Amino acid sequence: SYDVRYFRYGAYSGGVDIKEELRNYGECSISFNCKPYRYSFEGQTAVEIPSGGATLENAEMLAAKPYIKIYGSGNISLHINSDTFTFENVSDYIEINRAKVVYVMIPILYDKSEENFTRNGIGFLTDVISCEVTEERNGSYELSISYPITGNIYAYINEGNIIKCKANDTSDPQLFRIYSCSKPLNGIVSIKAEHISYDLNGIPIAELKLKSATAQMAITKAISDGAFESKFKALSDIATLNTIDLSEPCSIRAALGGQQGSVLDIWGGEYEFDNYVIKLHSHRGSDTGVTIEYGKNLTDIKQDKNITATYTHIMPYATYTEQKDDGNGKTTSEDKFVYLKDKVLPINEAAELGHKKAYIINLSDQFSAGDEITPATLRTKAETYLKAHTSLGVPSVSITASFVSLWQTEEYKNIAPLEKVKLCDTVTVKFAKLGVSAKAKVIKTVYDVLAEKYKSIELGDAKSNFAQTVLDQNKAIAGITTLVK
Repeated sequence: SYDVRYFRYGAYSGGVDIKEELRNYGECSISFNCKPYRYSFEGQTAVEIPSGGATLENAEMLAAKPYIKIYGSGNISLHINSDTFTFENVSDYIEINRAKVVYVMIPILYDKSEENFTRNGIGFLTDVISCEVTEERNGSYELSISYPITGNIYAYINEGNIIKCKANDTSDPQLFRIYSCSKPLNGIVSIKAEHISYDLNGIPIAELKLKSATAQMAITKAISDGAFESKFKALSDIATLNTIDLSEPCSIRAALGGQQGSVLDIWGGEYEFDNYVIKLHSHRGSDTGVTIEYGKNLTDIKQDKNITATYTHIMPYATYTEQKDDGNGKTTSEDKFVYLKDKVLPINEAAELGHKKAYIINLSDQFSAGDEITPATLRTKAETYLKAHTSLGVPSVSITASFVSLWQTEEYKNIAPLEKVKLCDTVTVKFAKLGVSAKAKVIKTVYDVLAEKYKSIELGDAKSNFAQTVLDQNKAIAGITTLVK
């Protein structure tokens, strides 16, 4: 291994006589065929477990598939995350090789009218070729499947039917309703399904008006006021009291975040759709502490950097109205503008753009009634503003990391920690050449259902596209154009 902390199992099958090469030339180059897993030298050390039991934790950021050998006698219970293994009448030792333990949550097909999803429905899609779930922050949430026409339940794959499968590493299996099934191509059909929460696109409400309400109250009222009864429920940790005033008919999903004045527009937050439970989190993810370096050894990763909204300086100003007596008993008003002596203030954390670029900002609203507005007080307000808006000097970032194409390469070690992050988590991206760093959200994930791991994730600026999701589906269904923010 290129990392001295790990080793791999490999085999040499070449035709070169190594001893002869060394004898003749003093050196020899050979290539090994290696197994895909790395093994930690630290993990080769035996650990003594007391009779009361003990907990061993994975010291790595990566998911492990360890080889475990337990010496002992009698009955032994082994718990690995959510899996429990019970061994009876052990006389010497037991061996568990997690690299050979395969468990896959096979997608299950249900009839469109099914109500009980604890049963096996129509049946398991055992012949599925590929199965991926794509989810975007406050955006689309869809399932894509490739399935052979020779599959055991191909005849039952119809629009409107429901598929249950894993959608990520942490949530319970999710429900997706089929909306498209392609014509066979080389004996394979492509199935498209959208998360069950998209059913809310078909439930209209006449209006949604509430005063001094929480986000959960607003979502609950939208559901209860729907023209059709549904199983959906609402949860939110956002306690802010706001007023919502949607006076025109719209779908429940549009009221959640598909138009100006929607729940998402007023309360903000990040949605998590957990089957029939709509969760609006103030922050769905967390700051993981994961740091990656932009541009370093990430040659196979799509990287986009944008400096259109990056600045090296700000030009603050403030205005006030001066009242004057014109000498004839009348009062006149005159707007006064106050600037810094040097006009601009540098952003200390700003990236080196190659040119100077100033952000013009009116700070009048930072002054209270009666405050004196002078160049000195304006500078104080501007410095406070910069401390709260450090992102002005940092480029926006978009990085798409594909694990499938990189897992066998040396570059993989640089993005391996990303496999542990979830949608809406925050990571730090360093711009070494610019001398700055930026926080980036996980805004999109593609999950391989069969392999039970992320195929790729996308980091970028946290911009809501929930409204566009609703708009796109409305156009596809009814050709209706809706004005969205």
